[in-house]
Amino acid sequence: MRLTFRLTLSVLITFLSVSNICAKPMDGPSPEEAVIQSDSIVVAEYLGYQNRGKEIDYFNGPCANYSIVKIIKGKKLSGIIKVKYDFQDGSACLADKNFEFTNGLMPAKRSRWILFLEGRDGLENIWLTYRGDYGRWLLNEDNLKKINNLINR
Repeated sequence: MRLTFRLTLSVLITFLSVSNICAKPMDGPSPEEAVIQSDSIVVAEYLGYQNRGKEIDYFNGPCANYSIVKIIKGKKLSGIIKVKYDFQDGSACLADKNFEFTNGLMPAKRSRWILFLEGRDGLENIWLTYRGDYGRWLLNEDNLKKINNLINR
């Protein structure tokens, strides 16, 4: 009886330890991973968004429309692409309690961004970005230089 109790207790403690490890946030994203993981890296101009028929919240952002300006790495893309817009980078386990979607959370129209595109959602044909909001960098000289240095290593 004692052996069964000890064994059960050991299994329970092991399970709780492992489940606690699994519930922790993942490590933060990195520029190196963004370059390596992305199928394409593009400069694109933000045109606007639509809500994909779902309520917009912290984990379910709208669909943003971008016009391709330049390809930095990867597949030849042109025209307008749809991009799933996330408000987090995947390392959050819980939604920000104070999060409330407003138009002010979206980029300024006609602003230019560097998008790290990972692939498309098969159902809606919407591009995903590397680790959500981390996969969108404002276009500026420093960011372009950083990306080109990483690509040319």
